Amino acid sequence: MNDLVYLNMFRDAAMRPMVLHYFLERKYGVETLIKYAASNEAYPLPDYASWVITHLVKQFPNQLTDHQPQLIDAFLISDNQTVLRNITVGLTLLPLIEYREGELYDGLVRHLMNPDDKVALHVNCIYKLIQFAQKYPELIHEIEPVIEIRTEQNKQASLLSAAKKFRKVVNRMNRIK
Repeated sequence: MNDLVYLNMFRDAAMRPMVLHYFLERKYGVETLIKYAASNEAYPLPDYASWVITHLVKQFPNQLTDHQPQLIDAFLISDNQTVLRNITVGLTLLPLIEYREGELYDGLVRHLMNPDDKVALHVNCIYKLIQFAQKYPELIHEIEPVIEIRTEQNKQASLLSAAKKFRKVVNRMNRIK
C-alpha cells in the first residue's frame, strides 16, 4: 500500500492507531508526512498528512520533538488553511525552540492579523504566542493589541477563550514579578 492509501484509512477511527504507527515506525515516515503537508499537492494529500501529524504530536510528543524544525518550515511556507491549522495545533503542543524563532513569531502574528484566515488558525496562533510571551515578556505589548483587534472583529467563543487565556497567563506573570 502507498502512503495515500494509509492517509485515506485514517478517516476510519478504528484504523488510526495502525496508521499512526505506520508513519511513526517507518524510516522517514514523519519527514514524509511533513513534506506532504507542506506540498502544493491537490486535496487530500496535504490536508490528511497534516491531520495525521497533529495526532502524532498529541500521542507521541517526545518522538516528534526532533521534527519541530520541519514543522516550523512547513508552517512558514504553507498557505493551505487546513494545513496551517493542523500544524499550529502540533506546534502549540511542543515547546518553543530557537529554530527560526523570529520568523515563526512574525508568521503567527501575520496570520492572527489576517481577517481572511480561519478562526481556528487564529486561536492556535494565540496559544503559540502565549509561549512567546512567557519566554519574552517584552513581546506582550506587541501581541496584546493584535489579539484585541482580532477579538473586536470576531466574537467567536473559541477566539474569545484563547484571548482570555492569554490575558490570564499575562496576569499571572505580572503577579509573579
